[in-house]
Amino acid sequence: MSSKRNFIVEEPEPSFNINCADNPTKKIKMGQGDKTQTVKSIVASNSTNSNHSNQQSCAVHSTTTSTIVAGSSKLEIGNFEKIMRNIECVKQRNLRPELLNTLYKLAESFNDPVIKWKQQRDAVNNLYLVMKDHLLGMLHDQKAFDILVNVFHRGRAPIKKSIFARLEGNFLEIAKADNGKRLIEILLKEPKLKKTKVIRDFFGNAIELLKDDLGSHVVETIYVNSTSEQKTLLISEFYGSEFGNHHNGRSILKLDDIADQNAFQRSEILRVMSRNILGCLNEKTFKHTIIQDIIIEYLTYVQFREDQEITARINRFVAPILHTQKGIHVARLCFYHAREKDHRIMLKSIRSKVPSLCKNQYGHLLIINIFESVKSIDLIRKMVITEIIRNLQNIMENDYGSACLVHLLTGRSTLLPQESMKALSSMDHIRSQASQQEVEEKMTKLARRMSPTLLQYICKDPAKFFVNQNTGMLLCVILLYANGNSAKAVNELIEFIRNTPPQENIMLSPYNR
Repeated sequence: MSSKRNFIVEEPEPSFNINCADNPTKKIKMGQGDKTQTVKSIVASNSTNSNHSNQQSCAVHSTTTSTIVAGSSKLEIGNFEKIMRNIECVKQRNLRPELLNTLYKLAESFNDPVIKWKQQRDAVNNLYLVMKDHLLGMLHDQKAFDILVNVFHRGRAPIKKSIFARLEGNFLEIAKADNGKRLIEILLKEPKLKKTKVIRDFFGNAIELLKDDLGSHVVETIYVNSTSEQKTLLISEFYGSEFGNHHNGRSILKLDDIADQNAFQRSEILRVMSRNILGCLNEKTFKHTIIQDIIIEYLTYVQFREDQEITARINRFVAPILHTQKGIHVARLCFYHAREKDHRIMLKSIRSKVPSLCKNQYGHLLIINIFESVKSIDLIRKMVITEIIRNLQNIMENDYGSACLVHLLTGRSTLLPQESMKALSSMDHIRSQASQQEVEEKMTKLARRMSPTLLQYICKDPAKFFVNQNTGMLLCVILLYANGNSAKAVNELIEFIRNTPPQENIMLSPYNR
């Protein structure tokens, strides 16, 4: 009986066959029964392995047989050790058909509903011994990769650690494989494995991988699963070598450390950042949070409208990312730095999203920034205000939608919610670089354009302004700040209140009073 525990099975294994590609008539048979069964050897190798050539055969050497006694408490498969020891691939990353066929046949035992969990555990151990030297090659075959995932999930801790150890150091190659992203996600989610060993392989290699279609998704997975310090190290690659010369010996490099110290150093670092961002920026990578974070940092520190090449590159990609807070942040910065030509392209792409943005916690900030940053009043009226008027009732009943309308009439006043004012002030260092006189004149013209529509809306249906607190406040703002004759609107309101039945008591509400 063999002394190695890997080949001792406490219960008889269910029967399954392994066909050999070289000789299909010979099979391995293992199973239960009333009679003694034998394990036939697979085909002997006839290839000579001189000078340790990589052209080794995937066949098996010996022709010995061993006896399996059904019903015994111990089951020894004497020849199985040699079978697994001699199954080798020509190249680790290019699986031979014979090995793939063997893996497929061994994996069939997983789907047997009769098999017991102890037998399944031993089947996992035996299958791992076959595949352990060919893990990288299994990434390129979908069925083989599914077997690898199955073994990893069903295997015990020693098998998981062994798989991780054999893959360690090859994560950059794995990132470019078809199933690399899925494997990296599985390893990062395993609590007993040190995911730091996976993440550190990507330090200094993020830019090159982001240029690869498959690698960019893996870098995004790594970034999302990283700590704040690891994210900083991944992003610092975009700063270039010039940045490392000014970090004052700090272990974690941040652009904040030197951005305000020396204008020349800052401009050099931003120049390198721009080159690196443009090198890996496209419609697919722009959706990754790592690229969005880098663009946010770059546009935050670059001088006002100093580098418009990035905004020109991404002007058509803004709309698909407006469902996230970070995506809206990128869009706000882009509108401040973009040219009028890019403003037109971006507004055209987000025009259909204007009503939903007005009612969003972060989206309404983008609408307000559009009012302040886009120079063309006709463009704002055509792309934004027209959409607001079409959905006026829903927008003015919403907390954030009413804030957009209040800003149209009053600008940045104390009538805006404090939360909105605080968020808007975070970009004041960019806004202040524009001509404030031009901004104020434009906001005055926008208020004149919007006022007649709002006053007419009051006259048409005053009851819609007594719906909730937002509409009540907006009614007061319109009457106080709208440009035009508000006397007719006031008369309509008085008439509406006079004709309202007493039992409805619309004036008892605090916001209506």
